[in-house]
Amino acid sequence: MTNFSQRICATVSLENIEKNFRALCELVGPGCRVLCVVKADAYGHGAVPVARRLSAAGAEAFAVATVDEALELRAEDIRGEILILGRTPAAGLPVALREGMTLSVTSLADAEEISAAGLAAGCRAPVHVQVDTGMGRLGFSAADDRNIPAAAAEILRLAALPGLRVEGIYTHFADADRPEGQEYTAAQAARFDKLVDLLGAQGLRPPYIHCANSAATLLCPEQRKTMCRPGICLYGGYPDSAEQSDMGRVIPLYPAMQLSAAVIHVHDLPAGGYVSYGRTYRADKPRRMAVVAAGYADGIHRALGAGGSVLIHGRRAPIAGRVCMDMFMADVTDIPDVVPGDEAVIFGEQQGVRLSVEEQAAKAGTISYELLCAVSKRVPREYI
Repeated sequence: MTNFSQRICATVSLENIEKNFRALCELVGPGCRVLCVVKADAYGHGAVPVARRLSAAGAEAFAVATVDEALELRAEDIRGEILILGRTPAAGLPVALREGMTLSVTSLADAEEISAAGLAAGCRAPVHVQVDTGMGRLGFSAADDRNIPAAAAEILRLAALPGLRVEGIYTHFADADRPEGQEYTAAQAARFDKLVDLLGAQGLRPPYIHCANSAATLLCPEQRKTMCRPGICLYGGYPDSAEQSDMGRVIPLYPAMQLSAAVIHVHDLPAGGYVSYGRTYRADKPRRMAVVAAGYADGIHRALGAGGSVLIHGRRAPIAGRVCMDMFMADVTDIPDVVPGDEAVIFGEQQGVRLSVEEQAAKAGTISYELLCAVSKRVPREYI
């Protein structure tokens, strides 16, 4: 993408993503395959360049949300296994099978559709069976011990269908990223293990068994199974703004994205003057304001107008008033010599001072995933 305006840029360190991948591989060991989650354009980092770098570093499997995301990778000659985590409708099955994608199966009806598509394509479609152990989302219901025998019976029925081949089984933890969620996570894991054991007793033993997201990969060694699914930690982020938790002490993670924008105007605001829509900010004394060329259309969370800040000259400048579509204002009263053309770091590092995406997410009342994914397509990515 061209960047003639030079107003904003997301700098993505592919080197840091590779470092995180290698650290995760070392953490889980050779018996656990690392399934690299690159859905949502690799959490805003760029799925194609990220997958290409990870492939070169030895990654063999990727996870996306939709067949369209998988096709984007295949179009750029990403040849590793690609698991589609979401449900693929019947119209998408022929192309998914033609391009060698692995499908999630979430119900017996889905399995029958996939089997029919596999027979029509002259193959056995590779699938991973998705199990709901307490997320309340997709999958065969095993959220209660009483449901496990019925879930096992349905999964055995789908495994016998002629047009598909069960290569994996997985579940997703709902609360693995919080200390207070560990008991619930353990209960989910126990139900999953019970189902897997029941299927194994009936002769169904898929090679890939996975339930560990980023949080469980870092904190729960017993949940890594034969495959793990790191997402946010590939990109140097900690789940649920947890950079100061136990997760941060397991392995070092290197943030991969820095988001910076240009100061485009500086002006004085008199005492009593207002800033931005809704007049939510009023100067208590004469203030100096910098206008920064980034807004919510670029992915700057509007809630950062109530407590967020940016780095300018290596110092924190509070965001003043509501974030606009294409710009926001920052109070630089205490930062001398700010001029148009200066850099404002929204998250990242400047002059040895760090403003993390986790901190910004906490100020916005959300999680780092949302801020990273929100960095919009109009923001140029520069890869280093």
